Amino acid sequence: MNSYTYRFAKEEDFDFIMSGKRKIWDLDKEYLPPNEVKEQEENTQQGITNQTTLIAEASTERIGFLEFTLSDQTPYGGPAYGLWGRKLMWICYLFVLEAWQRKGVGRFLYQVAEDYCRQNYVKDIILDVYFSNPGSAEFHKKLGFKPLLQIYSKKINFDE
Repeated sequence: MNSYTYRFAKEEDFDFIMSGKRKIWDLDKEYLPPNEVKEQEENTQQGITNQTTLIAEASTERIGFLEFTLSDQTPYGGPAYGLWGRKLMWICYLFVLEAWQRKGVGRFLYQVAEDYCRQNYVKDIILDVYFSNPGSAEFHKKLGFKPLLQIYSKKINFDE
């Protein structure tokens, strides 16, 4: 059995978290313009300040993180998906260093998140999974997550 520990993120974790987010954006083939990167930096700082980012460690080595928010509204609107009227945990990011993937770190972080939900009377955990990351969809299904809805987007070509 692997022995991982967790703690809430601190200021010195900022670069580690941003590096993980950049790797996720690359995997998802998502280009973020500078203003959105700045917004993500602010979100990262907010996660540190609000203690809504968990850091997984093996010994004293940082090996992954899970960033979440608590709200009664999902980030996406719509009558069936917007205001829920009860507190939920939205998983913003789950990242595990490549050398530590498939070793139970993600599962460990989700267990910590579930324990946090139980302690704070949060009844739902919600997240999104990009189609470009089918491994993530399978991982989340194994943890008991079920698809809730699909969101489609289309890039607008301004040259037409």
